[in-house]
Amino acid sequence: MTDSQTDSMHVPDPRPPNRTPAIIGFLIAGGLILGVSFFVTRLDSDSYDDVPPISILAPASGDTVTNPVTIEFRTSADLHFDTAMGWMASDLHLHAIVDSVEIMPAAADIAAQESGWTWQLPTLGAGNHRLYLTWAGRHHGNLRGQTDTIGVYVARPPDAEPTLQDGSQHH
Repeated sequence: MTDSQTDSMHVPDPRPPNRTPAIIGFLIAGGLILGVSFFVTRLDSDSYDDVPPISILAPASGDTVTNPVTIEFRTSADLHFDTAMGWMASDLHLHAIVDSVEIMPAAADIAAQESGWTWQLPTLGAGNHRLYLTWAGRHHGNLRGQTDTIGVYVARPPDAEPTLQDGSQHH
């Protein structure tokens, strides 16, 4: 028989390929990834035992305010601006929660004052809003710690047209 005759007589193996080693490999790799992520998360959460308190000095809860809403606050933390992470203290960074919306400050939003800091928030719709400040870790998980929660009413300027955002109706 010639080589060409041998090739034409070759019959494929009817048995399916053995996938067990690949499946076991994927399970081991998945287990390792899960284990490492658990370990890293555990290390991350351990580093935040002492979250510095944040006190909101103004506005007071129940105040009526206008845009731009500015929060005056104080913290014992060494707050500074980091170009990569934003407003930081140690390995924590600052967030504001307005209703259920999370806001990170831009460089120009926060300014040092004699009594602490001010944070100018983005424009808020007219109406009632609940807000508080919080620290977040490296993975952006909020670490509320000791902070004040306030409720304010944002008034619509008298010369502004009502909008759907503030719940008013056009007449």
